[in-house]
Amino acid sequence: MNIVEKHRERCMECGQCLLVCSRYDNLSLLNRLYEYLEGSSNIHPDSLLRCLTCGLCVSACPEKLGIKPLISPARQKWVNENGLTDRQTMVDPEAENNLFKKIAEMDETLEFTNRSGSVVYFPGCAGTYINKVMAQASVALLEKAGVDYTVLSGTEYCCGAVSAGAGDPGPIRMHGQQNIEEIRKRRAKILITACPGCFRAFKDIYPRMFGKLDFEVLQVSQYLDRLLKEGKLTPENASSTGSFITIPAILPAVWASTRKQGTYLKKNSGHRACKQNSRRFGLLRLWWWSKGQLSF
Repeated sequence: MNIVEKHRERCMECGQCLLVCSRYDNLSLLNRLYEYLEGSSNIHPDSLLRCLTCGLCVSACPEKLGIKPLISPARQKWVNENGLTDRQTMVDPEAENNLFKKIAEMDETLEFTNRSGSVVYFPGCAGTYINKVMAQASVALLEKAGVDYTVLSGTEYCCGAVSAGAGDPGPIRMHGQQNIEEIRKRRAKILITACPGCFRAFKDIYPRMFGKLDFEVLQVSQYLDRLLKEGKLTPENASSTGSFITIPAILPAVWASTRKQGTYLKKNSGHRACKQNSRRFGLLRLWWWSKGQLSF
């Protein structure tokens, strides 16, 4: 049973997906997607590119269907038939109008140490060009904990996940195996990333495309939790109930990737992940539980 048959058979058209969606407000989209994927009609690319692929629709759906599972194959079909739009090439690392290249022309990019290390930090394009504070904070904590780490800079290494999500799997096919080999060259045992796209690429997409990875993949919050439990890090200015480390991140991609990979809702003694809405950007807050006055 293909995705359209499965979706059409199980969808109750209850509208729960639209209640949590900020981009669509009419269930007629489902029929348009069905028909386009089956080849019986065409569709305007704007209808496909409006989706943020956050996955909230899937979580809200009683049948765990949502709109996103139809959007992704529809985007790839449209690209195969019509090529990339200017909006899609903005996240293609090889394109001239690549968003991150344009940012690099206007602002300085971060420089990282490149060496062998048992832990590889993969900041990705966003951490190198846009969310610099997130990357700098992650590196500072690795330094503070005395971790034997190295960094694969986003100026040279792109995971390709954002392009794939936009309907262009080319970059992930081109760079995925190369990224894996670069990590192996450094004899790393653990790869960590704060970028939701990079996390999904290494945790989910790469193993499906290139085979099982021979290193562990962790979200930064998971690795910091491990360092806390090992006593290599302790949070400063902690109250009797807990303390906050606030890391800027692009939303809703953070929620989508961590939710899908089982990290978003995971609870343990080290941290809780919370979300805070804003118009276009938000905060990924890591609540580090502690007792007494501690310091990094």
